[in-house]
Amino acid sequence: MNGKIDIPWKSEEEFYNLHAYKLFSHSEFYHVAVLGNSAQEFLQNIIKRARIEPGAKILDLGCGSGYLVNELRKIGNACGISTSSECIRFCQEKYPLSRYELGNMESFDEKGLTHVIALESLGYADPEKTLINIFSNLDPGGYFYIKEWCRYEHESMAQSINREIFEDYWKYYPKTVLDMIQIATQCGFELIEFHDLTGKTNYDLFMETVPLHLCEFSLPFPKIWIGLAAEFLLRKPE
Repeated sequence: MNGKIDIPWKSEEEFYNLHAYKLFSHSEFYHVAVLGNSAQEFLQNIIKRARIEPGAKILDLGCGSGYLVNELRKIGNACGISTSSECIRFCQEKYPLSRYELGNMESFDEKGLTHVIALESLGYADPEKTLINIFSNLDPGGYFYIKEWCRYEHESMAQSINREIFEDYWKYYPKTVLDMIQIATQCGFELIEFHDLTGKTNYDLFMETVPLHLCEFSLPFPKIWIGLAAEFLLRKPE
C-alpha cells in the first residue's frame, strides 16, 4: 500500500511553473500550516516572531504569491526569490513595486541582510548548503526565521509511507527537528527559539487550494500526517 501518484512534474521548479497562477491567484499564502485565520493575521505573526523592525533588510526564500515581500516592503527593504520563472512572473505582475528575482537559496548573493525568512521552503534544497549561504549573507546579529515541516524522529510504517508519497508529490524532503538544529549550530547559528506548532496552526487556507492542483493529492492513511509543524528562530552571533 504505497502507490505513488502519477504526476507531470519532476521537480519543485516544474510544480510551481505549472501551478503558480492557479494557486497564487487564489491565496496570498500557499502553506500547509498558517499561524492565524487570515493572510493579514499570519503576516503580523511573522513580523512579530521573526523580530522584524522598521529599516530591516529581508529576503524571503521561496516567495510564493509575492504577498509577504510586498507587505514587508512597507517596513524595510524586502526581496523574494524562487526557482520558478512563472512564480517570479506572477509576483512581478501583481506587485510591480516590489522586488522578486529568480534564484536559488543555496547560492543567492544578497549581502547585508538583517532577516531571512523560510516558510515551508527548506525541504526544496540542501539545508546545509542553504544555511551556510544564509549565514554568509546575514549581517552579524541577523535573524533567520523558519516555519517548516519536519519529519518525525521515529516514524511508524504508516507515517513513513505517507511521507514518501508527500515527498514524491511536492519534491520536498523534510528533515527532523534534531537534524535542523544540528545543521544550524554547525553552520554557526545560535538557536534563539524553537516551538512545536503542531495543533496550533490553521490548515483551512491550504485545503482550499488542494482542488486547484493538476493531480489529486491523497494519502493511503489520510488521518496520519507526515510530521510536525516546527518554528525556529536562529541568529548569527555579533
